[in-house]
Amino acid sequence: MPTSTGSVSIEGSLASANNALKLINPFISSSEYFLAENRRPQGWDLGISNQFGAGWTGGLLILHVDNAMGTNQHGATAHQGVVVELANTTAMGCNMLTSKTCYGKQQTFFYSSNNSSYNSSTTPASKYYNGTPSFRALDNISASGDAMTATFSIGGTAPVGSIKVNSGSIYTSSTSVTLNLSAVVAAPSTLKDMCFSNDGSTWSTWEAYKTTKAWSLDAGSDGNRTVMVKYRDAGGNESILMAPPLHWTPRGPQRLLLQTAVLVGPPRHQ
Repeated sequence: MPTSTGSVSIEGSLASANNALKLINPFISSSEYFLAENRRPQGWDLGISNQFGAGWTGGLLILHVDNAMGTNQHGATAHQGVVVELANTTAMGCNMLTSKTCYGKQQTFFYSSNNSSYNSSTTPASKYYNGTPSFRALDNISASGDAMTATFSIGGTAPVGSIKVNSGSIYTSSTSVTLNLSAVVAAPSTLKDMCFSNDGSTWSTWEAYKTTKAWSLDAGSDGNRTVMVKYRDAGGNESILMAPPLHWTPRGPQRLLLQTAVLVGPPRHQ
C-alpha cells in the first residue's frame, strides 16, 4: 500500500499473497478501495489462456472493492462487493458489467498498449461509487511482464490558508484565545480537517475544518507565543510552513505577545 508519489513494481500476484497493490484513501473511506494485481499465464491463471487465447501475456487486473456491501451476488444490491475495472471496453467490443453474454478478454487488463492510466479523469476512473475521486492513481503502466511497473500518485493539492489570533490582535492579556481560520484548496479536492500546535512538535487531534477555534496558549512568563495550524485536503495533502514576521509591542507586563504561523507540506500520518 503506497503512501507517497513514486514508481511502484508489481510482481506476479500468484507468486505471493502480498503482491497485490492496494490503493486506499483512509481520509475518505476505509472500506472502499482498489486492488491492482499482475496476472500472468502461470499457475492457476494458465486456464485463462483458454478464454483469451495463446497470445495473452498478462496485464494489470484492477478490482474495485467495497467491503461495506457484504456480498458479491450479482443484482443483490446497487453494486457487487468486488467488481473488475474494464480497461478498454471499446477494444473488448462489449461490457461485462452490463451484458450477460460478454466475457473477459485480453483488453480487460491494463498494460501499455491497451490502457496505461487509471486516475480520476480516465475511463474507467479511480472514483468511488458515489462519484467522488479517490485521489489515488496509477499512470505509465508498463507492458505485461513478471514485474510490471507504474507511477503511483496522490491527487489533490495542499490547501492554502491563514491563521489569525483574536481577529488579528498582536497581543493578548489571556492565554485563552480565539483562532480565526481560512483555507482553500483547488477543485476537485475539498478541505478535510485541521490540527494545531503551540510548538510545532506536539499537535492536537485532527478535526473537521471550521473558521474559528477556541485555543489555549502556553502558560508561563510574559513573552512571545506561537500558534500553528495544519490544514489537510481529501487527498491527504497538508499545508506548507509559512511563518509571518514576529509582532512585538511592549504594552505592559501582563501582555502575552503572539507569533502566528501556517504549516503546509506533503501527506503525514498521525
